[in-house]
Amino acid sequence: MIEATFTEAETSAQNRPVLAVCAACSAQTALAGRDSAGKRLIDRLREQTDALGISVRAVPCFAVCDRPVTLAFMTAGKWSYVIGDVDPEIELSEIVAAVDAIAAAPSGVPALSQRPDFFRKGVIARLPPVAMTADGNDGSD
Repeated sequence: MIEATFTEAETSAQNRPVLAVCAACSAQTALAGRDSAGKRLIDRLREQTDALGISVRAVPCFAVCDRPVTLAFMTAGKWSYVIGDVDPEIELSEIVAAVDAIAAAPSGVPALSQRPDFFRKGVIARLPPVAMTADGNDGSD
């Protein structure tokens, strides 16, 4: 049997919330010779990755082109969210507040009052955790 071993830093990185951002969002700006809105947000987030405490991933396309910029919040064992209509110039503290709200909720479903405005208004989909039981129970209330 092969066992994977991870350093403390690797384990910590594996347990960090993941923020996936559509790199193609508003691609028409890229055609004009500028970075897409999604790419600009990715760059801003990556400059602050360690301070934000999240892992940022670029996704080639979420196929939600009518709701740019689109991003997804994912945390192991919790519900995930796909959010659209995110302003690429959003205050990064709002994104951190959304990540914190999801992390603080046992099932990953924070109360509406705990969600920043862009999160409340922009939900496209909520996806169940991979480990959800066959009866649909995710362990939340």
